Amino acid sequence: MKPLVPALCCLFIQGVLAAQAEDRASAPAVDNEPKKIGATTMESAHLATIRRQLIEHLLNPATFSNDHLLIDPITDDVLRARVAAQRADGTWPDIDYSSQIRSRWPVRDHLERARDLAKAWALPGGALRGDAAVKTAALRALDHWLAKDFRNPNWWHNEIGIPRAMSELLVLMDAELSPEQRAAGLRIVARAKIGRTGQNLLWLAGITLTRGLLENDPALVGVARAAIQGEVVQGRGEGLQADFSFHQHGPQLQFGNYGLAYAIDVVKWGKVLRNTPLALDREAGSLLGDYLLHGLGATVWAGTMDVNACARQLFPDAPRRKAASLGVLLDDQALVEPARAAEFAEAAARARGEGAQSGATTPRNSLFWHSEYLVHRERGYLASVRMSSRRVIGAEAGNGENLQGYHLGDGALYLYRHGAEYRDIFPLWDWRRIPGATIPQTSGPLPVLDWDGYRIDTDFAGGVSDGQLGAAALDFRRDGVAARKAWFFFAGRIVCLGAGVKSGGSAAVLTSVAQQHRRGSIRVGADGSGPVARELDGRSEIATPGWLWHDGTGVVFPAAGRVWVDGTRRTGRWREVVNFGSEEPVTGEVFSAWFDHGVAPQDQTYAYILMPGADAAATAECLRAPELRIVANTPASQAAASVDTVMAVFYEPGQVEAGEAGALRVDQPCLVLARKAADGAWRLTVADPSRRATQVRVSLGASDWRADLPQDPANAGRSVNAVPGGKPLD
Repeated sequence: MKPLVPALCCLFIQGVLAAQAEDRASAPAVDNEPKKIGATTMESAHLATIRRQLIEHLLNPATFSNDHLLIDPITDDVLRARVAAQRADGTWPDIDYSSQIRSRWPVRDHLERARDLAKAWALPGGALRGDAAVKTAALRALDHWLAKDFRNPNWWHNEIGIPRAMSELLVLMDAELSPEQRAAGLRIVARAKIGRTGQNLLWLAGITLTRGLLENDPALVGVARAAIQGEVVQGRGEGLQADFSFHQHGPQLQFGNYGLAYAIDVVKWGKVLRNTPLALDREAGSLLGDYLLHGLGATVWAGTMDVNACARQLFPDAPRRKAASLGVLLDDQALVEPARAAEFAEAAARARGEGAQSGATTPRNSLFWHSEYLVHRERGYLASVRMSSRRVIGAEAGNGENLQGYHLGDGALYLYRHGAEYRDIFPLWDWRRIPGATIPQTSGPLPVLDWDGYRIDTDFAGGVSDGQLGAAALDFRRDGVAARKAWFFFAGRIVCLGAGVKSGGSAAVLTSVAQQHRRGSIRVGADGSGPVARELDGRSEIATPGWLWHDGTGVVFPAAGRVWVDGTRRTGRWREVVNFGSEEPVTGEVFSAWFDHGVAPQDQTYAYILMPGADAAATAECLRAPELRIVANTPASQAAASVDTVMAVFYEPGQVEAGEAGALRVDQPCLVLARKAADGAWRLTVADPSRRATQVRVSLGASDWRADLPQDPANAGRSVNAVPGGKPLD
């Protein structure tokens, strides 16, 4: 691929800091002048400690680009060039000072350049430390901003973006400021009023805390600290959820967007406030650590963040940078929670792509029931599936981002082994072949979503998990297409089933098996007779699919179906993905495979088994002597079984045959995971994605079980262990 144009380097800082430049947060701003509410009296020495630790954080090389690695660190040569290019009035010739663009506002670059110059001037041991020309350029830029007091039609820049950059500039150069500069700068900082919700509230509180330090006002610092601590809670609307997922803009998964910005700010203030009376309390620190490990930490693999977790921010190199940023956060959190330093170090290594990727030899399955998102990790791979429903928003678009993401929440399934499978693939993608999704192949551009995003017309979306294995299911209904879709995550194998696939439209419907960068050969076999039947190059239909192998992953097709495979070269442009992206052509080979259900399919099915880490011979052998059996794939139920594990989705009361275990029966729609323990006893885990049932009765062979399902908002949809006994099924 061609290198990115330099203009894209600014995408990340403005994309995360102004992650929602048109946020419609409903909570009003409040006056954050010092009051008794949350105020804490401190000695000046404690304020000085906090201030020193804030400056140390701002000047840490890992955080030098303001929000960790979301943009490239600004080099000394770049800063010297900016000093040389600056005009006498403090402006730069490459900035359009008349711009009123609401999202990527170039005028804000002026103040952020001044702050970056201040960082270089203040950096201990830096090449520009104490440089008189750098200091003069920073102060000259500050004077121009104070004289013009630029404003934008978008509130976010005026109340968050500008006050934040200004507050950092002031705290770094405080001793060099005239009284007039300091007072005028503080008036701009004071426009940040604590209020709104979620991440916006955190930004506002952080700016207010910095202002309190500049004004040597312990009461104001206390108010701001209380607001920050107050956001380190679970299950209060937007923000951190009870399952350690993160929501913003309604019930929408936002791990890599707002959820990452949330972590950046809370970790920052936990680090800055430590060793003082205003340190975040132990409960908040522990909760934040759990979020880093079990929430964000579950989404990274081999130095990349799962595409399903990145929300609308599918920018150039964004998943890698987001994962690297998490690595820095985990290092910082170890300073706050030294007792868990080893856990943070292991997760940070995974985020950076260092060492063993899973950190455990046994599988780890994480179900985020509030977000209809499931992640499965083992030594060797990560896989995830993301769904949506009437409860959970599938995707959004705004600020010119995510122009093609119309199907991102339709059951997208991503599989990672080496971490580069989807790296910067988005200009090359066919966005009607999102991996795992069932999509009509309509003509013309995809509809562009808005801030409200979209939902799927179903309540049956979710999963079941016992922490090691799990399953997800989606009763998909959207744009005239219906399908009952299930994913079963066994150890080392993923069984993907679809039933009742139908459409009344005039467009063909397909189910995508894979779409990733092509790496090496594509091999297919019609049966299990040998490891290599033939190698494919280009686009081909496999008339009698048996198995497929590419890039260290096998795919077995245990049932008939029209399967297509493509490995051709494609060309696209980032501008088609984000409207501020490059127009330069991007070219690369893409491997994709899909089921073709035809036009107006009625009650069709599909089935395939993914085998991460298998070679072609093992893939062919799995078809010849299957380790897993598909025991049901109908609109009523879908199930798969191994010798010691049965997973089933019941869309209605019924039963499936589970081999030696006998029949598995339920009296309510639900998901069931049954595993045989080493002592020979069966353990059952049950969940109801629709959240309607209060109790499910289950029978497995001659044994009867009962699962009492949680009804409270924090736990509805969560998996529970069934207990033996209860009233037998009729």
